[in-house]
Amino acid sequence: NELWYYNASTKEYEPNTVLLPWEGYFVRALNTASSLGFVPVESNLAKPVAKTGKTTGWRMQISAESGESRDRFNFAGMRPDASDEFDQYDYGEPPVIDKYVSLSFPHEDWEYPGSYSSDIRNLDEEGEVWHLTLESNIKQIDIVLSFEIKGDLSDDQEIWLVDKALRLPVDLLNTDVYRLSMRQIESSRQFDLIIGNRSFVEQNLAEVVAIPGELTLYPNFPNPFNPETNIKFYLPKEADVQLDIYDILGRKITTLIPRQPMNQGFHSALWNGTTANGRQAASGMYIYILRSDNQFKTNKLLLVR
Repeated sequence: NELWYYNASTKEYEPNTVLLPWEGYFVRALNTASSLGFVPVESNLAKPVAKTGKTTGWRMQISAESGESRDRFNFAGMRPDASDEFDQYDYGEPPVIDKYVSLSFPHEDWEYPGSYSSDIRNLDEEGEVWHLTLESNIKQIDIVLSFEIKGDLSDDQEIWLVDKALRLPVDLLNTDVYRLSMRQIESSRQFDLIIGNRSFVEQNLAEVVAIPGELTLYPNFPNPFNPETNIKFYLPKEADVQLDIYDILGRKITTLIPRQPMNQGFHSALWNGTTANGRQAASGMYIYILRSDNQFKTNKLLLVR
């Protein structure tokens, strides 16, 4: 039942249940002995009718989009009849084509190793951690990850995404999107999706980063840098935020985040070493200032050309 249709208009694969004439499809062969069988149906049927029993559980659809490139059909979830290992609910990731954005669950540990577009596991009241890999062959790209829960997730469950490159946790109960910028030298980014009760989530988050109780501005990464660096900060509550870059003489070079309201939690901004008018900033020391309501935090960074 794993059949992917390549939609040339949207430039992405979509799960499908019927073969149409003159269209392209992808079916993942699990091994060299795999065979492909076609079951005929009456010609007046729009598509085969799948017999599926009602079951409890949930799944989260995860989409990655940037301009015309997208990968929308990725699913993490749980159901009582699923296995934590490979089973019929775990679909392989289709191959990439042209300029792409690809999101997948890496599983070199499974019976059929490779990348998967879905990873559905057995129900666990405590929680689970899914590893995600985001890949693109487009340099210096802004990507939006979107998350949508489908089904019955219990009320005591928390949902966190961890950007492992920035050690940045995002509370997905407060937002259903995560925006990131991949640096010029990046072709992939790793994430952890943590879903479970509070104690399970706290234990797994503690391995990544401690959650502070006040406004916090972190050292930029990398530092020194060329051509780009990430600036991470934490807001203890929703607040108006502005983030600016100054030179050591106190002259404003550029504004990374114009004054705007932002949710409680971790956030990040990317500086590509350019000024407000788009010119390359000179090598040297710069100061970044985070303003949040009536508070401000400062730190230094070093640009090396």
